[in-house]
Amino acid sequence: MLTATDKLNFVLVVDSLAGGGAEKVVIELARAIHEIGHNAILVSLTKSTTYDIPQDIPVYFVFEQPKKALHSPWLRQRHATEVLATLKEIENRFGKLQTIFSNLDYSHYILTACNLPNVYYVIHNAVQQTLQRARKMGPLKWLRQKRLFSVLEGKKLITVSDGLKKEMESLNLFKPAHVTRIYNPFNIDKIRQLARMENAEIPPEPYIIHIGRFAKQKRHDVLFTALKQLPKEIKLVCLGANQNGIQQLADKMEVGNQVIVTGFQQNPYPWIVHAKCLALSSDFEGLSMVLAEALICQTPVVSTNCPFGPNELLTGPLSEYLVPVGDPEALAIALEKALNHPITIKKDLLNHLGHLNIAQQYVNLS
Repeated sequence: MLTATDKLNFVLVVDSLAGGGAEKVVIELARAIHEIGHNAILVSLTKSTTYDIPQDIPVYFVFEQPKKALHSPWLRQRHATEVLATLKEIENRFGKLQTIFSNLDYSHYILTACNLPNVYYVIHNAVQQTLQRARKMGPLKWLRQKRLFSVLEGKKLITVSDGLKKEMESLNLFKPAHVTRIYNPFNIDKIRQLARMENAEIPPEPYIIHIGRFAKQKRHDVLFTALKQLPKEIKLVCLGANQNGIQQLADKMEVGNQVIVTGFQQNPYPWIVHAKCLALSSDFEGLSMVLAEALICQTPVVSTNCPFGPNELLTGPLSEYLVPVGDPEALAIALEKALNHPITIKKDLLNHLGHLNIAQQYVNLS
């Protein structure tokens, strides 16, 4: 047990506490750092929340304005000043801040303007694919995204997969000072405990599950095209934000009767454990939280072999369930195989991703 003098203070900064994978990682990491005996303090740039706020973790909210205002180059220094004031308030309460871990683009953009020496920037998503997606949305979106990434020049980075680490080391857009790979943390025992909880909303008929916000990156269109090729009695449960967008696309693609849209779930694990398999159809990821969570629940998975992460989780016999990006026919074949001949998932497959082990790797950087 650490004494009060042994405890270190770690600050985790994130754009918001809304229902994305990176936000979930930040909350879990804060809990794990706290569990191994140090102080973990969450700083959310905005008050946007969907996840339950931890009762035993201090949380500070910095800004009242919408998230979109935080990319402004004209307000960047003012925003940095407000973040520095929040950090000073935390330091006055807890003492010296050992290390700050910044998460997501707006946090990176503002933290780099603070010129602090003890900051690591955690990369949760593929850079090149994010830029390519932004380019398709117009030149202004692309220039903005490029500006957000370019501030990482000469910074210390953490990536959540080996694939992301290799990308960071080979980019022309910026050259980091150093890159460390640390996988995302998973409280394996808690996930399995939560998976055993009853939920009357779970459908009795066989279903595939997909978890992810309604965004082009997630490729619901590819998933729905694959669904058309499966038996009509197989349902597809979609957990994620923007229920209307998911349902409208399903109706447009004439699979609305097979799709069950439930929206965001604080506890998705009973849904995962009762599913016949989990499908991931993304164009790109950073690691993919939901793949790991499904494997922890011993639920079969089918995934696109997208950059980055899935091929680091689906190894050995599981690699047969990796399919090309943007190929609904291959996805349908793999899903049918998973449904008819489910593979046994080893219970200890992802023990190396246990939350306390991962938290210690973060602490060891200090």
